[in-house]
Amino acid sequence: MTMPSFLRSPPIVTATRDDIDLPLLERKFDFLTTLCFAEIQENAIDFDAFTQRTLLPADVEADLFRQMHLALFQADAIRATITSASSFPRADLDELLRLAARADRIRNTLATVFSKLALSIAAQFANTQNPLDELMSESHEAVLRAVGKFDPDRGFRLSTSLIHAVRRQFLPFLHSRPRTPQ
Repeated sequence: MTMPSFLRSPPIVTATRDDIDLPLLERKFDFLTTLCFAEIQENAIDFDAFTQRTLLPADVEADLFRQMHLALFQADAIRATITSASSFPRADLDELLRLAARADRIRNTLATVFSKLALSIAAQFANTQNPLDELMSESHEAVLRAVGKFDPDRGFRLSTSLIHAVRRQFLPFLHSRPRTPQ
């Protein structure tokens, strides 16, 4: 007795480059090349537990950064495979979307946690000529940039790096503002 053809093996669903949102293919996944990605395991992350905190323990902070860079590394590898082939398994596209979303979620969680620190720095510079809302906008830009470039293996905490990044972001902003006599 032979098995019906539809029960033998599931068809491999393929996709083409036309099925992909173009910005996803053009996105540059910046990851740390100094990390040994073979040693990093993908862990489950409880995002809700982190957003309530003001600072993270050093080991948790370092693990989150490694998880983010692992997801970016894997997404970049899949994107390179997809862009070099005319058709590819649909599962690769789904995995690329999952990894990109995971990296973004980790980055956004870290930015949310450390935006509280950026707010305290911005409050030090706020006055009538430099409104707090404009300084917060500048500091958020610095936070996102610092989170993307931070390397936990250099021995520093992100909070240390972030203080300097936010202050550096404020310098051109504060110097470009017109001064009014008081």
